[in-house]
Formats: sequence, C-alpha cells, structure tokens
Amino acid sequence: MFVVPSSDEIKKLIVANGGIYQHYYAMSKVTHIIASNLPTSKISQIRNKKIVRPDWIINRLLDALVAVNSDM
Repeated sequence: MFVVPSSDEIKKLIVANGGIYQHYYAMSKVTHIIASNLPTSKISQIRNKKIVRPDWIINRLLDALVAVNSDM
C-alpha cells in the first residue's frame, strides 16, 4: 500500500534533492504546483505551470535513483 507523503515530507524531499519549496504561490518563483485536488477556478488562474500530484515527486525521485544505480 502506498501512502502519500505529508507536505512536510515533500518539502524535505524537494530541498534534499536541490529544489526550492515555496509554501505560497509566487508566479515568478514557481515551476510546479503540487496538489491532490484543485478546483477548476484555480486551475484556470494558474497558467504555464505544471500541476502535479504528491506521488509524482516520489516517482521522479525513484526514477532518478534507478537511473543512477543502473549507471554503476
């Protein structure tokens, strides 16, 4: 069973892997929006940003780990 990590765990993972976590949306600083659920009105306000679920972050980190290990 997969448990979605908490926002604190996601923040720690992002920072530990070289990313910058913004708690509040700042258009000039944000490249991805992490959300499990967004109303349509919010989605239409956010332009040119990728909206991803928390598990997407975990999957990208796992993909990177597999890639590093396969190069060894």
